[in-house]
This record gives sequence, structure tokens and C-alpha cells, in this order.
Amino acid sequence: NDLGTQTGPWADGTNSLGESLSTNNHYVGTLWNTKLVGEFAVGNTAPSGTPPYFSTSPLIWSSSHDDYAWYGFNNAGGGYYVPAYDFGKIAIGQSVTRQLDFTVDGAGLDPSDARHLALETSASLGGDLFSNRTTSLKISDWVEGGLNLDLGVDYSIHQGFSSNVSVFSQIPEPGTTVPLGLLLGMAALRRSRRCATA
Repeated sequence: NDLGTQTGPWADGTNSLGESLSTNNHYVGTLWNTKLVGEFAVGNTAPSGTPPYFSTSPLIWSSSHDDYAWYGFNNAGGGYYVPAYDFGKIAIGQSVTRQLDFTVDGAGLDPSDARHLALETSASLGGDLFSNRTTSLKISDWVEGGLNLDLGVDYSIHQGFSSNVSVFSQIPEPGTTVPLGLLLGMAALRRSRRCATA
């Protein structure tokens, strides 16, 4: 949780559903009931591939998710759910590590696939593979076609939305110490340089 470490203003967010949001007000504090959403993966149902849904062959399937986050539920052909992983409570300056497991359709990722190169580079150099920035509103797009290395700059671009994962958490009600209720799709945006490492 590196909230509060940004050196400049947060950029506004958007997604492939045409939604946008200003980030003038943002939360800095403990992330409660934190969920990381794998925009590059599918959990149990492959999308139609009709915009705003994408289909990147071969598909990467999650085999260790805890929950689902909806993506474009109210859009034509919607009702799709993106795999989500529970990271619990993360205080400022702390991190949580867990193993996420995936499988790939058919013979796997071909060496010419950009995702294959990103995975190999991440493994050999120890670089972060998942990234999320405030320019990514909720879940930017699904299925996210890129698994790009996180170069550590404030607003690197992944598919135009600066994200290949999304991070959501509960926000405590003013004057309370315990968060009340989770609205996964309405959680505050946050730019996290290192949401997860792979």
C-alpha cells in the first residue's frame, strides 16, 4: 500500500465502457478487504469478443480466484465476471503476498506472444508484471490484451488505460474505525505502483 506517496496530481480515470471520473478527492489510508482483479484473465465464462468486451487468444484462465467482479453487467451481451483475489487488510507501507494460479488454452502462450515475453522478462529480471493507475477507472477493459511490465513511472500506458489489473478496497465511514459494506465496483480509485509482483 503506497497510497500517499505520489509526487503530483492524480490523473482522471476512464474505461472502455465510456465512463469517466475525476480523482480530485481520494482516500489515503489502510486498504480494507482489498481485492485485486485480474483484467487479463477469465474465471468461468469467456467474453463474446464484441466491444466493449475483448477476446485475446489464447485465453488465460484463473484457477485460484476467490470472488468475481462484474464487468459491463448492464451492457448488451453483458453479465460477465472478472476473477478477483482477496488480499485482506493492507496498512500504509505494508504489502501482502499470495500465489495466483493460471492456465492457458491449448498449447499455451506462443513465444511470439507479447504476454509470453512479459512473463519471461518478469521472471528473469524480477520486475513487477501487474500495474494499476488512476487513469484506469474501475476495470479498464476486459479481457485486457496486455501483460506489460510495470516500469514504475506514474502513468505508464497499458491498452490506453494504464492498467492490467484493478485494485478495490472498502472505505471506512467517517468517524468509524471499522469499514461498513463493500461496493466492489464503486470503490475509490488509487494509483499503486506495486499492486502485486509476479
